[in-house]
Amino acid sequence: MRNVFRRVGLAAALALAASGASALTMGLTDLGTCNTSQFTTSTACEGAFSGNDANSDLDGLFGKTGWVDAGLAFSLTGAGTGGGTWSVTDWGGLTTVMAVLKGGPTFAGYLLDLSSTSGTWNTLGLLKGSGGAGPDLSHFTFYTTGPSEVPLPAAGWMMIAGLGGLGALRRSRRRVS
Repeated sequence: MRNVFRRVGLAAALALAASGASALTMGLTDLGTCNTSQFTTSTACEGAFSGNDANSDLDGLFGKTGWVDAGLAFSLTGAGTGGGTWSVTDWGGLTTVMAVLKGGPTFAGYLLDLSSTSGTWNTLGLLKGSGGAGPDLSHFTFYTTGPSEVPLPAAGWMMIAGLGGLGALRRSRRRVS
């Protein structure tokens, strides 16, 4: 019976893969109005998408999964308008960052070149409820997929070696008594 379920599951997975389905196509409809000139230092953009980025599954944007709020401190001018400037002190070791602009009933994501920590933005890649471009900014969020690798500090290896040594010492004492 288990083999039947495995075969059905495998067949369903293969059918989805063959149809080109992804997390992005299941939740977001790309209305296609953004371009990289709307967010300086961006290397690519996707959107506009209907809805709210905070309530959407962003997996699949720029071919990446696991997007989370980057928690970066930043300054922004022009909030509540259609354009302004942004800046961060530093990227905090992040390797992949996406800026999301939300305005009207749409949002767009901009993949960033992290060699710069400031620039300009505008909402011309977003749509108003009437369908026109350039709504006022509702909110602005930096997302990341996190660092690609978190190294274990040398102190971690020393702690593991010390615990192993204590275990070996304990075993040797048991043998003696």
